[in-house]
Amino acid sequence: MPTDDSYKYVEDSAQSLSLSDVNVNDEENNRLVPVYRFLHDRVQQAAYSMIEENSKSQIHLKIGRELLKATPENELDEHVFTIVDQLNMSSELMTDEAERERLANLNLIAGKKAKLSAAYNPAFDYLKSGINVLKADCWQSQYNLTLSIFEEAAEAAYLCGDYEEMERIAETVLQHAKTVLDTIKVYEVKIQAHASQHKLLDAVKTGLNVLNLLGVNFPEKPNKFNVLTAYMQTKIALFGKTTDDLLTLPEMTAPYKCAILRILASTGPSTYLVSPKLMPLLIFKGLNISLKYGNNIDSIFFYNTYGLVLCGVLGDIDTGIKFGELALRLSEKLNATLLESTTQGTFNVFIKHWKKHIRETLQSVEKSFQRGLETGDFYYAGVCGYCYIFHSYSSGINLIKLEQTIVKYNDILKK
Repeated sequence: MPTDDSYKYVEDSAQSLSLSDVNVNDEENNRLVPVYRFLHDRVQQAAYSMIEENSKSQIHLKIGRELLKATPENELDEHVFTIVDQLNMSSELMTDEAERERLANLNLIAGKKAKLSAAYNPAFDYLKSGINVLKADCWQSQYNLTLSIFEEAAEAAYLCGDYEEMERIAETVLQHAKTVLDTIKVYEVKIQAHASQHKLLDAVKTGLNVLNLLGVNFPEKPNKFNVLTAYMQTKIALFGKTTDDLLTLPEMTAPYKCAILRILASTGPSTYLVSPKLMPLLIFKGLNISLKYGNNIDSIFFYNTYGLVLCGVLGDIDTGIKFGELALRLSEKLNATLLESTTQGTFNVFIKHWKKHIRETLQSVEKSFQRGLETGDFYYAGVCGYCYIFHSYSSGINLIKLEQTIVKYNDILKK
């Protein structure tokens, strides 16, 4: 079936065009090329089944090349799946190294896009296809592209629950990375994977090892004196500053400080259970880095958890609430949608109930559970799922209905 009326204007409707002649943007010859679609998917399947097996790869290659040629660069993201699906089915026919590198880049784009849509298995498939078309000496000749694909592939493997493959990919990066900054992404994935498997001690050990590589050290066995000293240093750094002042801090640009903040934020939640005296030290360290070097998206976590400490440990509820609200405001300012589960969850689970009735947290905590599942923040999705049940129970929710929710949440988290 024709997709528009252009077929009416072709001089000889009986003339057949070979695939190599077709260009839907054929302005040079000033002619309209008719575009058709199959009446039904089954018709397309029937036609496809009639093509000889040894010809299919050639046809996929031609289609992929034509689609790529006809797609403007600014529309590539919109059509990348269609293009890459064709080219991946014919990649073994590509001999030009530049074309294979372009395909690796396209698979990287497709993998990132699929991951953002929570299509984790397709994302992993695209990234593995990207790895397969890299050069044999890719870590020498295509370093930046190779590092990006392997980083994304490690995260996709983790999001698919394939921890063994994640470890293999991560170790490849650690063996070939040129600098410690180039390892931060895969270390973050390893920390998240340990936490998701409830290997919290491994998560903390990994985080502390990376921080050591970045020049940050903490006491092996923190005590109250360590915590009090760090708290007083933080109080001094905050002296005279309002939460409005903190919201308008400049953007953090120092690469090593950004990396330190990333690892501190990744490690922090696990310390809550396995090393509670270490957690405030991480929080105070992260907060002080933000105060000195500016804000980035990880600063949100430290403002939020500082509010947690103020409310739950030190009893300074009013100031704690202000810091929790600062975290929400900064999240909105930076459009940190991927951290929504952690940000909203921390505020509504640990801070809000000091001022508001616990029933007023339920809707936000439930939403944070869903957002964690959607964005791949499985650890905090679990935290929010548990706390939604706990808050519901504490609020006097009907136990029969609550039991049904428990069963549903357990099934989701096991999956």
